[in-house]
Amino acid sequence: MFDFDPLLGNMEGGSQDARARFDITLENADGFRREAISMGAEFTPLGVVQGWSPGSMAEAARRLVAMGYDYLALGGMVPLKSPEIKICLEAIRNAIPASTRLHILGFAKADDIDSFHGFDIASFDTTSPLIRAFKDAKQNYYLPGDGPGLRYYTRSACPKRSKIRSFSAR
Repeated sequence: MFDFDPLLGNMEGGSQDARARFDITLENADGFRREAISMGAEFTPLGVVQGWSPGSMAEAARRLVAMGYDYLALGGMVPLKSPEIKICLEAIRNAIPASTRLHILGFAKADDIDSFHGFDIASFDTTSPLIRAFKDAKQNYYLPGDGPGLRYYTRSACPKRSKIRSFSAR
């Protein structure tokens, strides 16, 4: 995400640096897709959506679909709150065909995952559960709950060897 501003529409705003990175991202996406096709790649290339606002992200998504991408990865989501991500998703969904699959990079919003159903997200990735497994004092892992939320569990840990008193023969 380049200097994100949720209030900007279309291609308004954006610093000179943000606009340059926007263009570079799209140029690289075009070259990558062409190269993947020419080598007969056996994977699905994803076009990466970057921008500084919902409008710029929607424009990036529209251009990637015009290049031939049918699977897009949304970058820059990590620092955004759920409502800001939803604003971006709405703008993007309005700019591309419904058949276009979306992947969210760095989606650390597990507690809110149920509220994203209407945006037809195909996939996401996150390191949040792994970090939480080791750093959180109580909510180390989770499973789907009975309703829309998650059910959290606490891990039990063995103390470090250096903390265990020795019971060697005296």
